[in-house]
Amino acid sequence: MPDIAKYLQRVSYILRQGTPANDVALFLPNSDAWTDLGRDFSLSKTLAGKVGGSVKAITDAGYNLDFFDDQLLAMRGEISGSTLAFGDVHYRAVVLPAVERIPLATMQKLEQFAQAGGIVIATRRLPDLAPGYLTPDADTKAVRDIAQRLFKDANAQGVFIQDESQLGIALAKRLTPDVALSPAVPEIGVVHRYTADGEIYFVANTSNQPQSMQAAFRVEGMQPEIWNPMDGSVSPAAIAEKSAAA
Repeated sequence: MPDIAKYLQRVSYILRQGTPANDVALFLPNSDAWTDLGRDFSLSKTLAGKVGGSVKAITDAGYNLDFFDDQLLAMRGEISGSTLAFGDVHYRAVVLPAVERIPLATMQKLEQFAQAGGIVIATRRLPDLAPGYLTPDADTKAVRDIAQRLFKDANAQGVFIQDESQLGIALAKRLTPDVALSPAVPEIGVVHRYTADGEIYFVANTSNQPQSMQAAFRVEGMQPEIWNPMDGSVSPAAIAEKSAAA
């Protein structure tokens, strides 16, 4: 038990440092979920069914993500450079997972994000309804107009993919994966945080078997070290190859 407690203490301390370095903000389609509630009236279960495929595709491709919804976007969402910022956390890409209903204000903010250079990807279908019984038809028309400009027009800045399994490929074409494993191992999970003087990657094997692979991290100009959470020791990490920019 002392060994386990020390392990948890070291890992918990490290993961409290700095700020999350997640690339993708995944939109929670709350309006669609309220419409499609099943007999158990579970919003969380309904949302899980709607976004689960996107979550797996994003994490398997080497990116971390956080969730956001209309309320959070309205309260704290800001365009900062080419990122969507919620306080100190900045996201380079937004994913809309088969969203049908979306408030006009949300679509307007996402269009601004794309115009600033942000990545906006819609999967399976495009938004085409503004939610709410009292919402004017003009809002629905405006949502459809933005979807047309953002995803269908000749110079569309957004990306639409019908097959959600291609989401990781679509992201990789526009943003280098934060962590690329070779060979790919879905059981390996990664948490990335950045600090003023370093980058922290917590790499965890969630399977019950040893895994062997090479990992490429999207950082430059740094000397990697391995911090052993079992005993607190620090040792240099072997570097197989550096990119030209590293």
